Amino acid sequence: MTELKLDPGCTLEFYNGKEDLMNFKLRVKVDGGIYRNGIFVFSFKVPASYPHDAPKVLCETTVFHPNIDMEGHVCLNILREDWKPVLTMQSVIIGLQFLMLEPNPDDPLNKEVEAPKPSFPLRLTAPYTTIHGSAQTIPFNIRPLHRRAPC
Repeated sequence: MTELKLDPGCTLEFYNGKEDLMNFKLRVKVDGGIYRNGIFVFSFKVPASYPHDAPKVLCETTVFHPNIDMEGHVCLNILREDWKPVLTMQSVIIGLQFLMLEPNPDDPLNKEVEAPKPSFPLRLTAPYTTIHGSAQTIPFNIRPLHRRAPC
């Protein structure tokens, strides 16, 4: 954990105390994209077999996102099939930040967000995410810069 360099807007909380480095929460404040100004909390459970196995990550903030289901499971390739022992917590945190900036509607985990019509923007409302108490229009006709592996 000493090698972590958190971006502004990211904070770690060791809810079991600093002696338990295997369980923590990451709070991410998104500074751009369709989730701009949103604050999202991810819980990390690092297995004893780390770095050979990826950490288990759940999004605790309810969010209407194509790559996060309503139970908080996150579709991020490096947390599943593309995990390698050379990857670090820094890699996972950067991946989560990118996922919040560039959702991938072409490879959804949340099927409700799978295929909206480009001319019919979705609405983010209070039950799905808290963005300073207001709703935002989400245009899911924006496509990511590259494809991720399917979940």
